[in-house]
Amino acid sequence: MNTVLSKVEAEDKCSDTDMFLNPGELEVKFSKYPFILDNTRRLMDQCHMDFPDGKVKLNRKSFTGNQRDDRVLLEKLVLEGMVYRYGKTNKEAQRRLKYELKVIYDMNFCSYFLITWDIIRYSMSRGYYHVGRGSGANSLVAYCLRITDVDPIELDLYFERFLNEQRSSAPDFDLDFSWDEREDVQNYIFKRYGSTHTALLGTMTTFRDRSVIREIGKVMDLPKAEIDGFTDRSKEQQNRANETFKKIQVIHRLMSDMPNQRSIHAGGVLPELTTTALEDAYHELELLGYPVSLSMFELLKTSFRGNVMSKQMNTHIGSVVRMVGLYVCEKTVHTKSNKKMWFGTFLDVKRDFFDTVHFPGSTPSYPFRGAGCYLIEGKVVEDFGCAGLEVIRFAKLEIKGNPVME
Repeated sequence: MNTVLSKVEAEDKCSDTDMFLNPGELEVKFSKYPFILDNTRRLMDQCHMDFPDGKVKLNRKSFTGNQRDDRVLLEKLVLEGMVYRYGKTNKEAQRRLKYELKVIYDMNFCSYFLITWDIIRYSMSRGYYHVGRGSGANSLVAYCLRITDVDPIELDLYFERFLNEQRSSAPDFDLDFSWDEREDVQNYIFKRYGSTHTALLGTMTTFRDRSVIREIGKVMDLPKAEIDGFTDRSKEQQNRANETFKKIQVIHRLMSDMPNQRSIHAGGVLPELTTTALEDAYHELELLGYPVSLSMFELLKTSFRGNVMSKQMNTHIGSVVRMVGLYVCEKTVHTKSNKKMWFGTFLDVKRDFFDTVHFPGSTPSYPFRGAGCYLIEGKVVEDFGCAGLEVIRFAKLEIKGNPVME
């Protein structure tokens, strides 16, 4: 629904008696609408998922057609690559290649190295630049095949970090290509090795720990600062006494480890991205806590910026005015009767400061709702020669919606 919980109408929420019905009950309820039942059955018949039991083994076992020829070809290519990288007389390179090749032979990974070499050969023939990174850079065989460009002998890198005889899972090479060349490389792989041996890798993230708290906090429309406090492990003892946090924890126990997002692994094709200033501003809010591409005033839904600016307040002493201010800070104090009152500091759209005072009874129990812009109605008063605003009404202003989520 792309909204916060407080804005969900009662008719949009399920009641305590709502439940999933079994197929027979559903068919009875919709018996007057057979076309709905027919469409539902047709849709269900088109859904088919057939996963074999156990581990799926679709990796291609051979590059040339048999493992013996794979071994011969790999050794030939590696020795040619050694001459290209080190010349013919480098004893250390010869010794290490002999050791690495034995491990690769014994673990039946010749085809894996040859397929990766074939991908690199194709990309280089097309003039594409690539970067081989990760633990694969520890392999001298990979360096001689030009899969990587990091010299493991010069940098004293250990091959065992990439591949060793105690490892039960296959190693992996991380290969980076430019966004405008990657799709062509992927097409080559699918055409060369076929859909039975080639696939894009899917990822599934689940709701875990702090991510659950953040998502629930957003639905509850809590200020980012409050959500950050609930995810701060140093405040764990303090949060346990917070009623809002207790509600979040109840939902947390129900959502923990449930699926969150499905996506394609970073090996997917990334097109050239075009963004707007509004999208950039939202990313900055998430990462930095404040926007850079736009000001907070430019993010507001309303174009109203107040009928008085900070520098004009001295000429409006005693008048009731409406001002729009960007929250800077606040201070809570107690009156003689032990009631709370607040002092606030804000910036107007021209970046000039002004102060507010919130007396008990004239504002909510806690008027501030985190960072952002506020519409403030109040009486301009003078204290020690400085103008301030004695608040009558006070509300946080909404900002434009996130275009990424719309």
